[in-house]
Amino acid sequence: MKKIITIVMSLLMFMTSVNMAFALERETVSQFSDEKIKIDVPYEYPLTPEDPEWKTIQLKDEKVAKCQIPENILKRMTTLALLETVLNYPYFKDYITFDNYEIAARMMEENFNGFASLLQREDLTEVLIMRYNNVCQEMLQYTNRSNKNALECLMVQNNLEFLMVYDQLKNGIYSGKSAEAIDRLLKVKDISKKRLGYISGDTYERFAGQVVSPLDVNTTVYTPKGTPVSVIKVTEDYTMEEKAYYDSQLDSMYPNATRLRSACRKYNCHSYAWYSQASSNSYWMDDPEAYWQDGSYTQHGQIRPSAGYKITYGMKLHSGIVYQTSSDVTQILIKSKWGEGGLYLHKIGDCPYTGLSIMYYK
Repeated sequence: MKKIITIVMSLLMFMTSVNMAFALERETVSQFSDEKIKIDVPYEYPLTPEDPEWKTIQLKDEKVAKCQIPENILKRMTTLALLETVLNYPYFKDYITFDNYEIAARMMEENFNGFASLLQREDLTEVLIMRYNNVCQEMLQYTNRSNKNALECLMVQNNLEFLMVYDQLKNGIYSGKSAEAIDRLLKVKDISKKRLGYISGDTYERFAGQVVSPLDVNTTVYTPKGTPVSVIKVTEDYTMEEKAYYDSQLDSMYPNATRLRSACRKYNCHSYAWYSQASSNSYWMDDPEAYWQDGSYTQHGQIRPSAGYKITYGMKLHSGIVYQTSSDVTQILIKSKWGEGGLYLHKIGDCPYTGLSIMYYK
């Protein structure tokens, strides 16, 4: 009897091991097969500004971490699906808050793996031009600004141009048929934009850190000690529809910040912080360095600032004014103008410029 039981137990152990082997083999084959299957739909982010949790998370870095794309999904996505995923990235439109779009692109490349991966795709240029062509053709059907889709279409064009310019900076200037296609499509876009009366869309110039309009004028303002500072007097501002669009986008991305003024392109952060806080300010300032170089303001390091101190992020990347101080540095409140976006009251780390070195001035 014992011998029979021993034989039965041996058979059971053998069958169990065989079944486990087959199961492991099936799992391995399944995983291998899954890796070969391409994903042709955009990735759905686990956290977006539409989620209640977005506002409860105070740190931008934490939100950015939650929006990284899992590597096993990222490498299987088609370039078109990845492109749409990048365009849907919750912080993609951060770039409109930067005076220089190249700096915005480099920061996004460092902080978001989807953007970095997209730039490595060999067929990126082809896919970008195809997508841009489709949007340009769609734009031609709109004859007036009463159709909200017209503005949305323009903004998609701007976003794609942002990607196309950085693609060329990273991977080489377009040539041949690609260059010809872009030149033709940019002309098509310009015709549509003028017909509709929109202002935004000088994406190529903004990569050079320039705000360019035929009516803008180069002029000079002066520091408290009389040092001349080059500025651009900006005469054209956004349409009401464009202002409302930028306001809604930034308000959604940064729900814990308070917008004090609507988006406008007449003045930027440096002009607001160093020259004039008046809403009538119409000067765009690229470089505020003269204000501390000539002794008008004294530079301080990591101190506890008082209200009224000037602040810079990344030395000259962004400027603001300390509104309210705190023993907890994360609770310090800043007033600053976000590029061509609005004027915001925000915590020191709740803005598009987090992760950069901070300097105070008095």
